[in-house]
Amino acid sequence: MAEAGATPSLSEAAWQGVSAAFAALGRVFICLDDRYRVIHASTTLDDILGRELGPGGEARSDTEIGAYVRDRASGTIFHPVGTCKMGTDEMAVVDPTLRVHGLDGLRVVDASIMPTLIGGNTNAPTIMIAEKAAAMMLGA
Repeated sequence: MAEAGATPSLSEAAWQGVSAAFAALGRVFICLDDRYRVIHASTTLDDILGRELGPGGEARSDTEIGAYVRDRASGTIFHPVGTCKMGTDEMAVVDPTLRVHGLDGLRVVDASIMPTLIGGNTNAPTIMIAEKAAAMMLGA
């Protein structure tokens, strides 16, 4: 590591950026997890919700939830797709304009609307999904 006050090397600066990104990701996950737990605690969705899979009920504090994110956030080799089917049939989660069926003001704009895993990385197609969604939302 660079001495205090010294300019960090490129690799040290990159690592600081990665560390900051993971810290931000952890804060987002903690916020989302708090909201999820409020929703999960209500009885309204009892017939469709199962148990919490991660980080699990034993993780209560922000520190514990943050540790869960740090331990798992960078380890995936998967490119999850197809979890929010797009279409007009009863199995579809979102319509062709990416609006969630049955909810006002909510769209799904990510790789989960892809019907199958593509042969390459999902980054570029996901960017195009986001570009198309932005255009639809702006009425272009």
